[in-house]
Amino acid sequence: MKPWLFFVFNTIAAVVWSGVFIIAGRYIGEFVTKYWPFFKHHVVLLILVVVVLIVLFVWFRIWEHRVARVPNTMTPTRPAPLHRN
Repeated sequence: MKPWLFFVFNTIAAVVWSGVFIIAGRYIGEFVTKYWPFFKHHVVLLILVVVVLIVLFVWFRIWEHRVARVPNTMTPTRPAPLHRN
């Protein structure tokens, strides 16, 4: 990609992202000021819930990855030997 084209795309993306963050910040700010009396009394509980959810999510992803790597022990990996009488 040519440097000038990269500069144009990068500038457009920066303007869009800045606008998104400004608008989101305005609405989040209104939400926080509206519900701050509730959050003020429960902020520790809220942080604890968020941390527990993050830990559970990470644990589940690690567990899911480990289960996917364990071979299935119920299916034979080689055929059973033939018995000759």
